[in-house]
Amino acid sequence: MPGAKIQRIVNGEVRPDIHALDAAGTWSQVYGSAGPGPIALGMRYVDPESGRYGLTRLVSYTTS
Repeated sequence: MPGAKIQRIVNGEVRPDIHALDAAGTWSQVYGSAGPGPIALGMRYVDPESGRYGLTRLVSYTTS
């Protein structure tokens, strides 16, 4: 959904940065990792004005 706001959750920590989806309904960014190990990355829709948010989609992976 273009213009929708999304938020990341990394290893259970809700990140304060909010990102807007572009006109095609996508968002892309590159982030580094503190080091090797397991990562649990979640994304959810968020309404910054009300503080309400949707379900979190979680993906787990390991960096080396």
